Parts: sequence; structure tokens; C-alpha cells
Amino acid sequence: MAVINRKKKVKLEKTVEELFKDFQMDNRIKNLSEMTIRFYDQNVIHFMRFLDDEGIHLVKLIEKDDIDEFILFLKQKDLKATTINTYLRATRALLYYAMREQHLNKFEINLIKADKQQKEPYTEVEIKKLIKKPNLKECGFVEHRNWVLINYLLETGNRLNTILNIKVADIDLENGMVVLTTTKNRKTQFNPISEHLVKTIKFGTYSLGGGLDEGESVVANLQSIAWGILSEGGLQIDIDKSGEAFQRGQIKIRARINSDFALTNPKLISHIRPTTTV
Repeated sequence: MAVINRKKKVKLEKTVEELFKDFQMDNRIKNLSEMTIRFYDQNVIHFMRFLDDEGIHLVKLIEKDDIDEFILFLKQKDLKATTINTYLRATRALLYYAMREQHLNKFEINLIKADKQQKEPYTEVEIKKLIKKPNLKECGFVEHRNWVLINYLLETGNRLNTILNIKVADIDLENGMVVLTTTKNRKTQFNPISEHLVKTIKFGTYSLGGGLDEGESVVANLQSIAWGILSEGGLQIDIDKSGEAFQRGQIKIRARINSDFALTNPKLISHIRPTTTV
């Protein structure tokens, strides 16, 4: 009787680096946003470096004690609790993936306690400085562009990533509408804009859209814009403050003018909260 030689499937031991590659591939298969992919790239690396320094290269060797040691290691670097939790969230996602794939024994990973710090919105005085119309005959391209963008931010409160993905073809000045194709919930939104903002954008049409194709982004690099200084206002735009701070500043001003604003706009109020990311 013939003997059948059956090949046994051997499950190879995963290294931490191999696990991370599998994890990111799984994230892409699930169609997570590129911002989420970058979040894991930028934050998991801290845990991977820690494991490397500890001589831990195989996933199966990672234990709960290693997470505790990692937290103590981060605390010794005088990092804020919010920063440590950012690293832990990314690490937790990676290790929970390893547990689901049965590369690692299950254990719970908890965030550390952190005081909630509310980011300060721009004050009315700061906003008045920022929206003060520059001398269009004398100001340069950067100041002109920043002035238009600040007016847009203040009126719409759009997220920074949303603004970065606005194309020339998405702006319909004739009907006072901007199409938002990149939003947090991934749903296309039609954002009406006021007549004042339409006129402001028209003033900046040459600066913002001149020479661009319809498929090109209106704002290519918000980072450089956010750190720009308006010579007229003499106020630096803080990238950590920009989008969400304008959102909260917008609510603060409107609520002062109309006490019923919070009641009539519950969705907008609930969206703009201190812990919201931009």
C-alpha cells in the first residue's frame, strides 16, 4: 500500500517587524484612510524601538510587563500623558491584531490617566487681526493667500485635512458652494458659503487657483501657511490651534450673538469639542 506523504503546514514565528507589515497590509485591505496608516507608521515605531533595545524580536515573547516597562520608559522621557496615550493607542491596535491572529497570548492594554486640557480658541481680538483685509496692491502672494484661507476657516470650521483636499473644481462661486470630498465620515458634503466669502475668494482667485488645473488642490501645503505671519495683523497662526480653534472660536462668537445658537445647532456643537482631532 502506497504511503501518502502529507506536507504539514508549519506556522512560522513572527518577528515584530513582520507583524507590523502584516498589520498595515490588513489596514489597507480594510480601506482605512491614509492618515490612519500614517498614524500607525509614526507612532508604533516608538514601541518597536523599545522592543529592539530590550532584545525582543519575536512577537510571542511580548508580555504585559513589557507594556508596563514601555510606559515607564516614556514617562522617564518627560512626555505628556496625552502623548504617551497616543503611542499606546497605536501599540494596542498592533498587539490586539497579533492576538486576533493568534501570534500572541491575550492580555489587556490600558491607557494611563491624563488630564483633559482644552485648547484655547482664537479670541475675538486675534480673529480681528487675522481677518483684517491686507492692502491687495502692496501685499505679497503669501499674505494674500493666508487672508483668504483664514476667512474660509473662520466661516466654515472645516478640518485641515478636508481643506488640503479641496480641488479647484470643487469650488462653485456662482452658486456659493464648496464640495468637500475628504471628510472624517468619508461622506461627500456640499458646504454652502456666504456672499462675503464668495467675494473674498474671488479677490484671491488668481492667488489660489490661477494656473491650476481643475483636479489640482487649491491649498498644497497647509503646514507652511499655518506658520505664516500676517504683516498687517502681526499674529502667528498656530498649526496646533488652526482648524479646531477656528471652529470653537466660531461657536463662541455666534453663541454670544445668539443665545439660541447651541439649541438650534446641536450637531455642530457636538462636533466641536476639545477632544476632537483635526
